[in-house]
Amino acid sequence: MPVLNGPEVGDSLRQRPSWTLVGVALAPGACLAIWYIVRSYAVVGTLGFPLDDSWIHAQFARNLATGQGFTYTGGQWVSGSTAPGWTVLLAGAYLVLRNIVAAGFALGVLLQLVAGYYGIRLAQLFGVHPPVALMAGTLVVIIQVMAWGAVSGMEVPLAAALVLAGLYYHFHARERPGPIRHAGAFLLGASVLARPENLAVVAVLLAADGFGREPFLVRARRVGLGLLAAGIAIAPLIAFSIATIGRPLPTTFYAKSGPGVVRALETRDLDMVERNLKTHGPRAVQAFWAILIDQFAWGAWLVPLGIACGIAAGTKRLSLTLLAILLVVPFAMGITAPQRLKPDNVRYAAQLVVIAAPLMVVGVGRLVRTIRPAVIVLAVFAVLAASRTVARADEYALSVKNIQELHVTTGRWLAEHLPPESTVAANDVGAIAYFSGLRVLDLEGLVSPDVLPYRQFVDRGIRTVRDMRPDYLAILPGWYPEIAASPEFREIHRISIVDNMIAAGDSLVIYVPPWTRPR
Repeated sequence: MPVLNGPEVGDSLRQRPSWTLVGVALAPGACLAIWYIVRSYAVVGTLGFPLDDSWIHAQFARNLATGQGFTYTGGQWVSGSTAPGWTVLLAGAYLVLRNIVAAGFALGVLLQLVAGYYGIRLAQLFGVHPPVALMAGTLVVIIQVMAWGAVSGMEVPLAAALVLAGLYYHFHARERPGPIRHAGAFLLGASVLARPENLAVVAVLLAADGFGREPFLVRARRVGLGLLAAGIAIAPLIAFSIATIGRPLPTTFYAKSGPGVVRALETRDLDMVERNLKTHGPRAVQAFWAILIDQFAWGAWLVPLGIACGIAAGTKRLSLTLLAILLVVPFAMGITAPQRLKPDNVRYAAQLVVIAAPLMVVGVGRLVRTIRPAVIVLAVFAVLAASRTVARADEYALSVKNIQELHVTTGRWLAEHLPPESTVAANDVGAIAYFSGLRVLDLEGLVSPDVLPYRQFVDRGIRTVRDMRPDYLAILPGWYPEIAASPEFREIHRISIVDNMIAAGDSLVIYVPPWTRPR
């Protein structure tokens, strides 16, 4: 096989960098994650998460760890976690550490480093010399989405680690007989339990396996076994979702997908299908390119160079497969959940963003033939990316502050002032459920599947409340103006914040509906 920097690919893979050098390469990422924690503590005075969604995972994980199963509130099992794999791991970490925030931080940083390690190994598949390949690990762990993700309480680093590991094992073991050959497909299938969008990654990989010069039966057998390996990992999610909500994906997928192709097909709206294919899909690909620039700065321009160099260097199948993933998966995300893929929502695509790091290394390694200059050039791009990460530490801290002051405070107020048997309707249900201990009716349907049919109505909030009759409401009034404007719902408390950056509104308002008796 042609070479890039000296050794053949096989030799490059055998020449694993020492664990000491791996540690040095990945340490900047851990330092940046710790810096985010330090900054948030300095601003907030306590440790917390930067999203209310993080507390949804926390609620599921605590219930699972304490023997209540995959319930949210009220004892009913529900497929309400977009990333059940992360939820299960978080429950295990909570069992060990007995503090959900510490568990989220420890698990997140560990998986951040695992992702960086497999970024190194994936770069070596291109024949890159180990010292140069180390820079792929550094680039993976220092970008903002990975430093943020490590301490977000979210599934970001798990999704990234599984995708990178799955791609590495698939291509490294592709020609090998036995189970190891399909370990990559299994890990990519498991990545769907971290982000459902990774179904598209699995599809691209299996489609790529169907091409080649081998006889048709050989290729069909390879695709079939890969599909089986991925299916084994995905099957528990599908089975659980069908058993709990009667549909193959978690409730969060249907609640958040919006006017995408799934809804268009369900309603037989051909105009919506056309809009998604012609408009939303291409826009999502453009948005993904903007995300790469946002994360890697000028280094993003090395990605197409790396793909071209990978093809020229004899790793055509690997290079074209990664190119297909970086194009097809954002397109699929765009037609499934329009407007979701943008720099502000980079966490949904982190597992794609990290694929760019090994490609950047290949581009530089092909142009700069000697090791030391190549490492220096890549280090310059790493510094540019890391400087953006450092600059956004205060954004992370402000996000934690927003969630603590608005959502956590509301949850604690509800615990102190409402009867313990109350049911509270809410649209941000994470911290409210975690800190109140009350039964929650999710007006958006993420953890209350019975609400999903109401999402077709413009006034879905008031329809849901009138039909399901919760005891209290804790809502962002801007989301449900029909409730806020109705005299039948009486405001009893309001919690507001300033300098809001991450919350979906500046105020959470607690209302009493007319059917709740005074206490």
